[in-house]
Amino acid sequence: MPRMAALFLAVIMVLSFAPAAPGAWAHAHYAASNPDSGARVSTAPSTVVVTFDDDLDPNGTVLTVLGPRSQNLTAGKTTVTVEAPRVAAVNITPAGSGTYTVKWHAIADDDKAITEGTFTFSVGAAFPPAWLLALIAVVLVAVVAAGLFLWSRRRREAA
Repeated sequence: MPRMAALFLAVIMVLSFAPAAPGAWAHAHYAASNPDSGARVSTAPSTVVVTFDDDLDPNGTVLTVLGPRSQNLTAGKTTVTVEAPRVAAVNITPAGSGTYTVKWHAIADDDKAITEGTFTFSVGAAFPPAWLLALIAVVLVAVVAAGLFLWSRRRREAA
């Protein structure tokens, strides 16, 4: 029995220190970007930059940018530098207004763990929200209906 208790204590100690091992759970996850995820910018950028929370493998990390018509706008290789090992950047060919999609395939430099994901940003003037457009449409229909009602009423009174 004492042998089983010692084994149980050893397992508990190992498990309690496992989360403290800094590289054991490393993956490169999205931390920030320029343009920001969900941002609306007036003109398309010439470069998209994504920052991760772990150092990247410069030979395997890839950013791909798709334009408003799903066309590939990536212009060259994704770069990760020694000076900024958590930052990936890629030049793009701007394609006007619309929604741009950034896809990433990030490989952590220490354990080669792979993460992938996407985010979007928009280029061009902001459109009003759908609820506002619906409200405007309802008001216009009400004004037209009231105008037709009054016009038909006056017409009947005149006859």
